[in-house]
Amino acid sequence: MLFQDSDCTKLGEFKEFPLNFEGILQLQVIAQNVLAVLAAKGLFIVNLLSNACERLEFDDVQRIQCLSAESLMLVQGHRDVWMYDFNNQSIALHKQFAQEIRTCAWGKGELVIVLGDCVILFDSNGDMLFSRSFPVINDVVDVHKLDDKLIVTSRHQLQVFSNVLESIEVSCEMSNPVTGTVFCENDGVFQLVLKAEFSDFLFTISNEDNILSHRRIFSPTVGTTGISSIEDVILLVSDTVLCTVDELFNIDMKFLHANDEKRIVSCAVMSDIFIIGFSDGSLFICDHKFVKEQE
Repeated sequence: MLFQDSDCTKLGEFKEFPLNFEGILQLQVIAQNVLAVLAAKGLFIVNLLSNACERLEFDDVQRIQCLSAESLMLVQGHRDVWMYDFNNQSIALHKQFAQEIRTCAWGKGELVIVLGDCVILFDSNGDMLFSRSFPVINDVVDVHKLDDKLIVTSRHQLQVFSNVLESIEVSCEMSNPVTGTVFCENDGVFQLVLKAEFSDFLFTISNEDNILSHRRIFSPTVGTTGISSIEDVILLVSDTVLCTVDELFNIDMKFLHANDEKRIVSCAVMSDIFIIGFSDGSLFICDHKFVKEQE
């Protein structure tokens, strides 16, 4: 068993996927039974039913992002951003910049790029909608796009802006400096983990019916490496912990065996399976009956 004190009637049986991806960095679901794997040797599209695997021709990829309502995947490099249409297996948009991209986000047909202290917004055709200097951007760790809102995470706070950065709609101060983020999106609801020095914070942010709401709790994981969600259950992983949190904040945690040198680096969830990626390049898959039992 991968996990100590594992209840197989609840977790299902973990099975190792037959392919190995050296240096796994990130997992993203792009369609049912189709997984994007960002690894040290490139970006791969994997069919979990047929075990077919294709390496996409992108170089120097830093991270990827998929949204549940769109058939596009954002691919961020050091100076390039691509929007890959995985239905048509083609590049829908490519933007190249002279300076290094600090971070970027995609949502509602718009692309946000942070270069230096400047925020640039492009439409789906690649035409620039606006460019604006944003002095405090030097402190920014990451940005995310939620409908017509821009979520800006800096070292000491999380803020939600209107798209043109004219008004702050949410502002949350952070007691410990933020070092990074991991996030997932499901049906327009963002689950965003802010990783801090001593504790991680989990934010749930939604903009349902144009009403912006947010909720913050201490994350049960520290040094969170991955997050995914399905229905009302959030799945979190850190180096040695797999954790679920339901809508009533019931927490279920599983720990890797202490003598196992594997470390969990990312996770993904589909309608009937849960995938975890390990530092040795392996993928393990189980059914998530445990999620349904917590509803």
